[in-house]
Amino acid sequence: MVEFDVDRADGWKSAVKEGREQWRRLQVRAAVRDAPEVAAEVLRHLGYDVAPRTPAPADNVERLHAF
Repeated sequence: MVEFDVDRADGWKSAVKEGREQWRRLQVRAAVRDAPEVAAEVLRHLGYDVAPRTPAPADNVERLHAF
């Protein structure tokens, strides 16, 4: 079947959903590496006990500014 001039195969919705989930999980990992204290704050808000190593890792501001 063709929609919007794009050919698609059966099962495309599940493939798109799986791809989105993988992408989001990859982005979470990157965001946690770039802003670990923000990640820890969110986890604490969700009820997790989170404690940094000594010293706590700093934010990667260069990556946070990157496109």
